[in-house]
Amino acid sequence: MVKKNDISVLFVVFFALLVPVAAREKQALVVLPHHQLMAKRAAELDAYRNMAERILGFSINSDTKVRDFVGESDNIAIDIDHFIKGIKIDDSQTVWYDDGSCEVVAKVKLSEVVKQLKTSNDKYYQGKKYSTTDFESIYASTTEKEIIVYGSAAIRPDSYITQIQNYNIIMPMMNSRSKIQTLPTVWNQHSARQRLQARRVATADAYRKLAEQLYGLRLTAKTTVKDFVESNDIIGTTMGAYLKGVRIDEVRYQNDGIVEVQVSVTVSQVIKTLKTVCDQYYDGSEWTTKDFEEIQRSTNRRIITVLGMGAVTDEYKDNMIYDSEIFKNRIKTSTTLIEETAEVIEIL
Repeated sequence: MVKKNDISVLFVVFFALLVPVAAREKQALVVLPHHQLMAKRAAELDAYRNMAERILGFSINSDTKVRDFVGESDNIAIDIDHFIKGIKIDDSQTVWYDDGSCEVVAKVKLSEVVKQLKTSNDKYYQGKKYSTTDFESIYASTTEKEIIVYGSAAIRPDSYITQIQNYNIIMPMMNSRSKIQTLPTVWNQHSARQRLQARRVATADAYRKLAEQLYGLRLTAKTTVKDFVESNDIIGTTMGAYLKGVRIDEVRYQNDGIVEVQVSVTVSQVIKTLKTVCDQYYDGSEWTTKDFEEIQRSTNRRIITVLGMGAVTDEYKDNMIYDSEIFKNRIKTSTTLIEETAEVIEIL
């Protein structure tokens, strides 16, 4: 007959296998250089995807966007795709986190984008809907002189190794200009993909809060910026694209497991953009460009700053214990132990 002390020992062994071992394995994870290169390449592709979204979202006129123009011809689509993939990644701003994830920055001047669209139009477009001069209107849809986007990626959980004695490099730098950022220890409990997901949540939260702040600004005694934006679909989409282009000031990973994303924009920039959008797309009579000057008089702020927050939740958990084969085997062993323990309890 099995004694109660034997059952206690079984439970101790079970938890020792399942939890502490996983923690010890994770602390000893090492990233190999070629896996880092894969992560950097994935981050670059993410940056190019974000850049494509920004460029394709620019308005050409009240009815069409760059996306519509690109869809006119396969040759145009290929030409623009090559242009986007040729945009420079600023290696001086590449950041490596100690969990193996990578963040890159891509930049391109707005004038270069307009020039490329004109070139593609002259070379491949055979219709009558667009002319070369139409692309000049892109300047009116944004106050940006340079488009800056970020890309990030995490190393796949099965790319880690757990035996470090044969490897001297834990986090090598890709070049002399790259940066390595150490995260608070609380983030060691989560995988890099979880952290990036939490950051995306915080970024979306920041842009949502910024929209609420901007749309709440007063234009007249009875109307706000929200009323103006909702008066016209093209105005709404143009302002939405403008908000997505507001740059991130800072990303902070806190010791309590919260990630904070700060974004800000000057009130003067907002007023300038609203005036431009009004001249370009508004054909009503309720507002004039002078009405937007009221924004500066109705607030004592010069800069609107908001803070978005995010955290790892159960919905986004993809902990490496479930992805790595070594941990799958560990769980399998522990599951067998549970079944055997249950049999012992049933007998007793």
